[in-house]
Amino acid sequence: DVDDRGDKVTETFWLLYTLQQQAADAGGGVHFLIGNHETMTLYDDLRYLNEKYWRVAQLLSTSYPALYGQDTVLGQWLHSAPQQGQVNDMLFLHGGISPQYLTLGLSRQQNNDRYRASLGLPRYQVKSDPLYAPLYDGKTSPIWYRGYFRPGELSQAEVDAIAAQSGVEHIVVGHTSMNHIGSYFNGRVIAVDSSIKHGISGELLFVENGKMS
Repeated sequence: DVDDRGDKVTETFWLLYTLQQQAADAGGGVHFLIGNHETMTLYDDLRYLNEKYWRVAQLLSTSYPALYGQDTVLGQWLHSAPQQGQVNDMLFLHGGISPQYLTLGLSRQQNNDRYRASLGLPRYQVKSDPLYAPLYDGKTSPIWYRGYFRPGELSQAEVDAIAAQSGVEHIVVGHTSMNHIGSYFNGRVIAVDSSIKHGISGELLFVENGKMS
């Protein structure tokens, strides 16, 4: 969710892009994952677009999504980004893995490949195509899911099963804004959206030598 969060979207994307190159050169890694607002921008849902970018597109006589087309550096980068990724025993993604989504039986690679293939397609197409519709379902998809934080929606056993089927010990998600980073379901789910977009607090999850802080 870099898109739609203020008037420094382009600068933030370039910073992440540059950090990714620098990290690779240093033998490390920076992994940018797409959120629901990136997908919304790419299929021309601009209801949250900052006023600055309406003006930018107007001055360039183009549409805002076209600025991130695959004929641009940032566009190629965004279209190649994964939706979810695993580091050690932790799965990172924007919204979360729902029980309904697991029934599709997609591997992580298949999930990421389908998202990449869908990016930039018209909204009506991704919402109606059986191949892509589950990726964009507002209640159960990996970029929209909030079920971990709805009281009574999932049991500990169900969350344990989601983690086990995903092959991880912990699921780290953003999307649902909290006051602070928090641990849920006995540490199976870690919520890291600490509402920095509201200017309230900005916190980071550190994992060092297997310990979280």
